Amino acid sequence: MSDHLPRLDGTPATVRESLVEWYETDHRAFPWRETTDPYRVLVSEVMSQQTQLSRVVDAYEAFVDRWPTVEALAADDRAAVVAFWSDHSLGYNNRAKYLHEAAGQVVDDYDGTFPDDPEELQALMGVGPYTADAVASFAFDNGGAVVDTNVKRVLHRAFDVPDDDEAFERAATELMPAGESRVWNNAIMELGGVACESTPSCDTAGCPWRGVCGAYQTGDFTA
Repeated sequence: MSDHLPRLDGTPATVRESLVEWYETDHRAFPWRETTDPYRVLVSEVMSQQTQLSRVVDAYEAFVDRWPTVEALAADDRAAVVAFWSDHSLGYNNRAKYLHEAAGQVVDDYDGTFPDDPEELQALMGVGPYTADAVASFAFDNGGAVVDTNVKRVLHRAFDVPDDDEAFERAATELMPAGESRVWNNAIMELGGVACESTPSCDTAGCPWRGVCGAYQTGDFTA
């Protein structure tokens, strides 16, 4: 049993393998999952904050069509970026300002090349620990565990991880296989998004953790 994953007996190897296999067999197709360009990953992460993914897809594609590179974004006026944000109902226009500022930092401070380290990525405007790990993972396969609301719900239901941010971070870090942050973070976020939603779809989505999940075994999905 793990100290950070109370319900997990033995090693996490089996649950890791089953989740990755489930994800690689079938998952939602998003355009940002088809790229390892850190600029495009950052755009998708900033857009996805508190915005439904169904709205993000069209906005993302229009954004990268208009500003295909970090240099193109940095060279344009901030007002144009904010206007785009408003026109696509992405909300929280400060995110557009921060994204434009971050693009300028990458161009001016890093010669147009994104840093690949999560801590260094946090030097960019508007990039906190979560976004830094996401960009490092999905662009460079070099991030830490990405823990959002969906991931917390999965960990609490499946492994009885206490409802505490530090506990979730420790559990997610222990569960993530070394050197596989890209596929792992995508997989566990996908699990929370399509199988372990607020109203779960365990059987319909073919959740690979039904055999080990405490909530599935007890029928208590209150988390």
